[in-house]
Amino acid sequence: MRLRTTIVLAVLAALLGGAYYRFEVRGREARQRALLAERRVVSFDAARVREITIEKAAERVVLRGAGDRWRIVAPVDEPADESVVEGLLSFVHRLEKVRALDGLADLKTVGLDAPAVRLGLGLENGETLTLLLGGPNPVHTGVYAARADVGAVVHGHPPHGTALASTGAELALLTHDAVLFAEGLPRFEDPDLIIDEEQGDRVAAALGGQRALLLNNHGVLVTGKDVPWAVLTAVTLERAAHLQTIAAALGDLRPIERRLALQMLPDKYRDEFVAEYWSAWQRQLARTRGGLGGDRS
Repeated sequence: MRLRTTIVLAVLAALLGGAYYRFEVRGREARQRALLAERRVVSFDAARVREITIEKAAERVVLRGAGDRWRIVAPVDEPADESVVEGLLSFVHRLEKVRALDGLADLKTVGLDAPAVRLGLGLENGETLTLLLGGPNPVHTGVYAARADVGAVVHGHPPHGTALASTGAELALLTHDAVLFAEGLPRFEDPDLIIDEEQGDRVAAALGGQRALLLNNHGVLVTGKDVPWAVLTAVTLERAAHLQTIAAALGDLRPIERRLALQMLPDKYRDEFVAEYWSAWQRQLARTRGGLGGDRS
């Protein structure tokens, strides 16, 4: 693979790695645009970008554009692949904020004291937009690498899911919530922190083709083809584990037969139902001005 494509794709991989980010906007006009673009990480017109700077470890790549033509000027001098550059700019432009960390004084707390990637966009009027990206999260990136069908990964430590992962019990098919996991809910047996690529690959192997995974004595990992599906799956898993806890305290468990649960699965969980849940959650957040902590614009 040629140098320019390798480095640009490396930046895309970093962007997809579930990293924390912070953006700096230099120039009065750019600051005003950023305030108006409430949901955008960065707000810019791709047609006005004249320079892209990518800094990663000891590598520094600079691309300059004129019209729809792009050229790499460092560390080599050669034409750039316009389609790859356009794809990068389009991806960055579509990034949306999930949470804003206001008043963050110590970038080390979010892994940005020494960012894995620094991406700079130079505009035609001299303004500069800079994205600082933390390193990839091995819990997420191993799954993304192994599963082309996964568009979003949720890793967390919800109380009932984590409690279930800390016992020898399995998730019983007690409720319609549990039906979502009728195809199986595997386990990752190693309770250690997952901090490197090899561990991330083992997590992905343990997950296999399933939608969720219990991390022994640790938490849960949940996937989806997109963010709404991943969120719904995470919420449903926690609810299923919670209801199992209640049911076990009341009497003997009476699970649904797996055959029947597998028949119910495609009828119970459909794209249109997920869209309805997602819209309802968005309305709820709007009513509470961003949920816990207030307005997140």
